[in-house]
Amino acid sequence: MSMFAADVRFAVRSLVRRPGFTLVATLTLALGIGANAAIFSAVRGILLRPLPFRSPERLVSFNADRFISNAELLFLREHAGTLGAAAELSPGWGMAMTGVGEATQLATARVSSNLLDVLGVRPMLGRNFIEAESTPGRETVAILSHALWAERFGSDPSVIGRNITLDGTAYNVIGVLPAGFEVLGQPADLWTPLVIDPTAWFHKGATSWLVARLRDGVTIEQSRAELATVFPRMREALDYPPDAYRDVSLIPLRDRTVGSVRTALLVLLAAVGFIVLIAGANVGNLLLMRASGRRREIAVRTALGASRSQVIAQMLVESVTLALGGAAVGLALGAAGVRVLRATLPADTPRLASISLDTTVLAVCAGLAILIGVVFGLAPAFLASGGDMHGALRGSRGVAGRAGGERTRGTLVVAEVALTLVLVIGAGLMMRTLWSLSHVNPGFRPDGVLTFRVQPSGDRYKTAAA
Repeated sequence: MSMFAADVRFAVRSLVRRPGFTLVATLTLALGIGANAAIFSAVRGILLRPLPFRSPERLVSFNADRFISNAELLFLREHAGTLGAAAELSPGWGMAMTGVGEATQLATARVSSNLLDVLGVRPMLGRNFIEAESTPGRETVAILSHALWAERFGSDPSVIGRNITLDGTAYNVIGVLPAGFEVLGQPADLWTPLVIDPTAWFHKGATSWLVARLRDGVTIEQSRAELATVFPRMREALDYPPDAYRDVSLIPLRDRTVGSVRTALLVLLAAVGFIVLIAGANVGNLLLMRASGRRREIAVRTALGASRSQVIAQMLVESVTLALGGAAVGLALGAAGVRVLRATLPADTPRLASISLDTTVLAVCAGLAILIGVVFGLAPAFLASGGDMHGALRGSRGVAGRAGGERTRGTLVVAEVALTLVLVIGAGLMMRTLWSLSHVNPGFRPDGVLTFRVQPSGDRYKTAAA
């Protein structure tokens, strides 16, 4: 340990004595590691981090383009034995809240009363919905999101039991959800019960997404096999068209939540991986050039009794110290990159609030820096400590050392150019794909065409559907 500490002190002094080299190498690594930290934070937060629910691996849903109706939910609850519990989520409703500061339109999600129980989530304040509140006339209760509670109610815990006016109707606040709670990438300001009334005209209207939990010991393949036999019976019972369930697939809830962004994030992660490799190759080339100029210094140390392994170890400590310095600066850039990502990504990006520079990201970046320091520091260390040391003491670099250094530098340059070419080609293909996706011919002229949604609220519109 004392020798290692001495090597670290020597490495720091050596890097400080060459500020130009240290600055260039540090910034080169910082840019690569910073980009990697920001994108990996997004990949971890969105794709890798488990959903914040109880046993999230047992939660399932249907594919993204398949909505279900209240009638289908009731049928599945009765006939799909592999599903321990099933719930509905109907997002995208707007409700006007008045009487609490300035009137505002709230994004509201209507959910079956058991949704939070299926997910294994408890309100941080108050209680969950009960089944009776999904019946007509009993649905005038609401659970607030944490953000709405903090912004419009000042984080006041006495809001529980208070009446608020939504679309001209008094709703009783019964709970507040934990911060960042969302389902299927659909954050909402307010959650209200979904009315399930078999006599209603909209009972067979498909306006909701399924969220279900598999029974203990049941695999998703077993549930899919059971649903393949349930769907024909459900189609017949509900008098649906013959092809009503032709393309319906049961998938894990996490895949259903993040499937729309998975490919793009993985492509971006691969791209920044190339950038990190290019940065490492550049720094390795700088270390090799610097090592070529330190032949006399190393020869003197060898003459004073230092073994080749000690010289290699000291040079590796120096390269790793340099890489860790680059990682420290890179993490600062990565933190700024995370803030930029959260501010610029579309608001409907799933799990956007989960993107953060956590300890796992820090550990990965530190490990990456150590790996870069070792991998790209090995060649300079071996070349600088080998060859004709006596010639180096006399002022000659030595034919073997010079030839070996030139070969290694050439190899690194070729690798760097090859990696850059692959990155440029990959980026070009990704841009072409994005361009193609954004310019798909919809079959009509979209220039000047607008879409909007009208959702009348208030008692005077309740008979419009009839």
